[in-house]
Amino acid sequence: MLLSSGAQAVTWSVVSVSAVVNQGGPEVSRTVLSSRSYLARAVTQTGAPLSDLFIGFREDTGQVAVVRISNESIAYNIISGLGAGGSAANALNSKGTISRPATVSSLNTDFAGYVFDSFARKADGSIKSVNRLFIGGAGTQTIKGTVKTTGKKFNL
Repeated sequence: MLLSSGAQAVTWSVVSVSAVVNQGGPEVSRTVLSSRSYLARAVTQTGAPLSDLFIGFREDTGQVAVVRISNESIAYNIISGLGAGGSAANALNSKGTISRPATVSSLNTDFAGYVFDSFARKADGSIKSVNRLFIGGAGTQTIKGTVKTTGKKFNL
């Protein structure tokens, strides 16, 4: 899947990700996932070198994914399929919050879930920062995590 359409570049903010997956059973087991976990999965699945990958927040759609720089493609979706929800922002839309349904992924399960974003925009309207909480569940598993922008961006 190409990230840009025509001559229009897509802006990705580089993010860090952390998540906890709980699995029910005789005991509740807990797995902690980090940015490195998702990057390692993408390296294994695609054979791409780690230096060719980053985790990004797509500013126009809210998607979070491991992105392959060399061919401008999605290597692994972490948060995708975002639906309609609610938002609250100041009059200038420079600060606010958004909540909406989404598909959130651990390394082996896609969960029906939700995201809650706190955002700040620069004077030109571009994203300054995003802090995202995501939660979800499927069967006997749940996931809870955070995504935070780092300040670095890619236009692909």
